[in-house]
Amino acid sequence: MTRTVRLATLVLALAASLPAQADEALALTDANFMQLDQMLPSLRGRPNEEFRVQGLKAYQQREYADAIRRFESAANFADKYSQHYLSLIHWHGVGTPVDRVQAYIWSDLAGGRGNTRLLALREKMWAQMSTQDQARATGQGQAFYARYGDDVAKPRAEAEMRRF
Repeated sequence: MTRTVRLATLVLALAASLPAQADEALALTDANFMQLDQMLPSLRGRPNEEFRVQGLKAYQQREYADAIRRFESAANFADKYSQHYLSLIHWHGVGTPVDRVQAYIWSDLAGGRGNTRLLALREKMWAQMSTQDQARATGQGQAFYARYGDDVAKPRAEAEMRRF
């Protein structure tokens, strides 16, 4: 794991507890656009990381729809960081309407391997949701797990890496 990713995780944990201002997006990484661009050649054959960095680049350019699409592509290959980024984007409504249900589901997926910071953030989100949203998250989460859960996404990622 790179220093940038570790720092980004710490920043995100703090950022998630603060309200985002309408004209200011959350900082998802401390790497600048050129640093991210320089990472891409070394990520060939690791689709989760490649899509994540492409998503960060799009996010920094405020191309939020493209960033979300790329983070979802990375999440399709079991990328926990991208799942975490998606949880924050939907929680704060960056480039998309606020959707606490979807934010929680992404956060639940991101914490699926037991990362204590991600689990703490997930629990904080759950506590801030209404009972109705909690019920919706429980019901809708099954479809997300069927597509992005480790049971299906990790083998997909491993197969793609072997193919490369």
